[in-house]
Amino acid sequence: MTRNKAIFEILLCSALWSIAGIFMKWIPWSAFVIAGLRSLLAGSVALIYMRASKLKLVLSRYSACGAVSLCATMTLFCLANKTTTAANAIVLPFTPPIWIMIISALFM
Repeated sequence: MTRNKAIFEILLCSALWSIAGIFMKWIPWSAFVIAGLRSLLAGSVALIYMRASKLKLVLSRYSACGAVSLCATMTLFCLANKTTTAANAIVLPFTPPIWIMIISALFM
């Protein structure tokens, strides 16, 4: 992959990610339907990539915990986006590192 193509793809990804909140507001569906369809699309793309790359699906306790966590994160993000401002819903997922630093400083 050339450097220019990689930069273009990163910019495209960030632009699409940025407008996701706006489109969630415009679609009259519930947050759970949107989260389910987003997850279905992402899972389909991941499965196609795994098939093309001949990667095996490995199920373990860790991957199950990761799947449940990702499901909860996607659902709660869509729910927050539908019930509050898009800016608020987008900023909140980026605050955990700050909270971890604050709590670590208090308890360690």
